[in-house]
Amino acid sequence: MEEETKQKLVVDTKYMIFYTDKENNRNIEGILQDGDVWLNVESLAELFQIDRTGIARHIQHIYQKGELAENSTCAFFAQVQNEGARSVTRSIAYYNLDMMLAIGFRVNSKPAIQFRTWANQKMKESVSKSLDLKDNALMEKGRFPVWTRWWECMKKKIKEWIKNRRKEI
Repeated sequence: MEEETKQKLVVDTKYMIFYTDKENNRNIEGILQDGDVWLNVESLAELFQIDRTGIARHIQHIYQKGELAENSTCAFFAQVQNEGARSVTRSIAYYNLDMMLAIGFRVNSKPAIQFRTWANQKMKESVSKSLDLKDNALMEKGRFPVWTRWWECMKKKIKEWIKNRRKEI
């Protein structure tokens, strides 16, 4: 059953995406499907500038440790190649953004460091936007965010503490 789930994805060229670094040294090909980015081992190796066996070892360890589930982070995409007069279809394993992040935080290369920096920045921006949207929604509904209530409570406690200290003096 798990193999059937992985095999259902098929490459359609309109979903191909390409990444080029700032120096135009590396071109990385991936697939955009169902709102996720998928790269194969070769593309991951190119992204992080390490050999394919290093990527494969990281993937194996990530699955062994239970950090990620294979059925949700790996999919096999069919690739068709013409070899002479015949067409050959091969299933190639691709890994999604969750796996890219897990590998990116394990690899120690300059591109991996750049990737981690970028990923951290994007996560901070996302959290910040999410909090802003949540705070705005709460304010519009006439409710105050938890931290505002906490701060008001702390100010009240500080005032009481100061008042009690004055009485002691």
